[in-house]
Order: sequence, then C-alpha cells, then structure tokens
Amino acid sequence: MSRKILVIVLVLAMGALTTACAKTIAEKVIENQTGGKVKVNSGKGSVEIKGKGGTLKVGENTLPADFPKDVPVYKPNTVKSSMSNIVEGKKSFVVILTTKADVDAVADFYKKGLTGNGWTEKSALTGGEGGTRFATLGYEKGGAMVTVTITRANNDKETQMMISFNPKT
Repeated sequence: MSRKILVIVLVLAMGALTTACAKTIAEKVIENQTGGKVKVNSGKGSVEIKGKGGTLKVGENTLPADFPKDVPVYKPNTVKSSMSNIVEGKKSFVVILTTKADVDAVADFYKKGLTGNGWTEKSALTGGEGGTRFATLGYEKGGAMVTVTITRANNDKETQMMISFNPKT
C-alpha cells in the first residue's frame, strides 16, 4: 500500500515539475524573441505574459470586466476568446464571439450601438459571395478606435464577431 502512495506522489510531483519546466521554457522562448525579461502566469484557461513594456493576457472565454462600456456587445453571444494588452498604461482588447444571428443583423446592431454611444464611423465594408457574408466596421471616438469584423461562411451555423478596441495613442 505504501508503495502505491509513493508512486502516486512521484507522478504528481513529476506533473508539477513538467508544468514548471514548460512555463520556464515558454518564458525563455519569449525572452529570446523579444529581448526582454518576461514572467508567464497561467491558470483558469488563460495565459498572462508580463514584460518591461506591458502585459498581455490571452485565452479567457469571458468578456473582460474592464472592457469599454461604450462599446456595445451583441447578445445573445458565446465568447470564444479574449485578449487584453497593456502598453505604457494603455489597455487594448480583442474579443472573439459567436452568435446565431446573421451578419446583416449584427452589423446593424453595431452601426446603431456605436453611433448611439458617440462613436464616429470611419469605414464600413460589407459583402459576400456564394452564401458567405462579411462586414468590417471602423469607428473612432476621442482618438480611440474600434473595429468590428463580422463573418459567416456558407455552411456555418454561427456568425463570428471580432471586436478590436485600441485606446487613444
């Protein structure tokens, strides 16, 4: 019986060591590519990389709590991934969501919602062919930029939305 416990403890220790080694390797790879010192924190389905120039957080399947309140989010939706990045104290976001609504309905929602929240339309491109539809919308407010890209391929059951927010630079 004590031999089984020893084996279990060794397996768990090896797993912890492997995770720690993988984390250290990831840090070294990023440091070699960027030339800076980084710290990788992972957990809860996300990865956070902190470096001298800022912080990058990737992978949560929830809308970030500090996502700009004046950028509307189409509902119902499923958040597939989110990313936030802090550089020089300014935070940007990229969020990918899906919905069952069609591209035109989602595009209309963003056109009305962003304009209604004081954003100025800078670009709008819509189109499609063979059942595939897309829309790319660009808005500006006080130097900040929002881009919403909406796509749905011919055989897809869901529409994908990518919302990109970049603060005033």
